[in-house]
Amino acid sequence: MGEEDNYGFSSEWTVSEERPGYMVKIVSIGNVNGKIFRPILTPAERTKREDDIMTGLARIMAPYL
Repeated sequence: MGEEDNYGFSSEWTVSEERPGYMVKIVSIGNVNGKIFRPILTPAERTKREDDIMTGLARIMAPYL
C-alpha cells in the first residue's frame, strides 16, 4: 500500500480498529510497546491546522528574530 492509498501516511501506519478515524503506529523500545495515534484529516483540514501552528510559532518566535 503506497502513501496515496494510506491517507498520505507511510506503510508503517495502519488504520486503527479501536479508534475509528485514526491511524496507528506501534513503536517498540526495549520490552515496551507504545501506540501513536494520528487523526485522518482531509487535505483542507490538514492545511488549516498547519497554518494555525505556523501562526502560533510566528507569535512565539518573533521576539527572538
